[in-house]
Amino acid sequence: MSKHKLCRKMKSQKRISKIWLGFVMLIFIAMFISAIIIMPALLYFFKHELISLNMRKPALVVVFLFASIFISTAITILLAKRILRPIVDISTATKVIAKGNFDIRINEKHRLNELSRLAADFNKMVQELGGIETLRSDFIINISHEFKTPIAAIEGFALLLQDKNISEEERSEYLSLITESTSQLSNLLNNTLSLSKLESQGIISEKSKFRLDEQIRRIILSLEPIWSKKELNLIINMDTAYYFGNESMLEQVWLNILGNAMKFTGRGGSITIDLFEIGESITVKISDTGIGIDEAEKEFIFNKFYRTNAAKEYCGNGLGLALVKRILDLSGASIVVKSENSKGAEFVINLTTI
Repeated sequence: MSKHKLCRKMKSQKRISKIWLGFVMLIFIAMFISAIIIMPALLYFFKHELISLNMRKPALVVVFLFASIFISTAITILLAKRILRPIVDISTATKVIAKGNFDIRINEKHRLNELSRLAADFNKMVQELGGIETLRSDFIINISHEFKTPIAAIEGFALLLQDKNISEEERSEYLSLITESTSQLSNLLNNTLSLSKLESQGIISEKSKFRLDEQIRRIILSLEPIWSKKELNLIINMDTAYYFGNESMLEQVWLNILGNAMKFTGRGGSITIDLFEIGESITVKISDTGIGIDEAEKEFIFNKFYRTNAAKEYCGNGLGLALVKRILDLSGASIVVKSENSKGAEFVINLTTI
């Protein structure tokens, strides 16, 4: 057993011990109060000779025993209700949550620290469940909208193709648009599945050592049809750098960032790729002279399905940068965006070599 698990187990046992101690004290207090009530009554009976020591002792013992039990039980019930109230509240709140209401909260102020902690943990859990439910609802709305657009386009152009009177030029155009919508739908599905898989993944298990600069050069070559068609000027300054990580996952990072740079940079624009290693850190900078990102939108660009106002004029689904962020988080890397609207963007990625 690891040291961390052992500490957690000891803390859990300590909390349970405190709760048990609380219940033992509850019973002791009930018995003590019962004795305080019974003893004066017993002394009163002896003083006024209502009972005497000559009476049958078993009967006397039974009478006072039942009286003591009755009083102790009554006191225990009253005190237990007060102590167990938070548990009853949690039970009631759980039934409300089961109906889909995540706005409920319970009181966190209790005399026993364990009950206060339990209530606080419960409220935190409900808050997180509410956040997950909101994300789920937003995801369904967004994914439905993103799938609806290309499907509607495919359906519309397919209906137009059924018209026998259209020209060959129109037929070719409609087929091209159907192909484009199909590709958009395929990319959306692949990105959604990839992101879903990465979000359920806690660590990167498959790692190997590879040349990071060579990997980026391969990605640049694979995107040659895009940058050559737009006559983009690529400025590449990369040192030799070895990295230990998941090679295929990092390919997705460069494909998305470089793909965006080429997409959002106008004809004849420039894209600069810098790579340098300092100590145990590798820094990759990818900057362009494209449409840029508004200052108010920077904090949202890594959210799923988010697209800036300027980017909505271009084809895309808003999942690429969310995928990038998740991969870099799993890799223990960071990404920073520097940009101004209409003045290009710069993405700075820092990777640790150990």
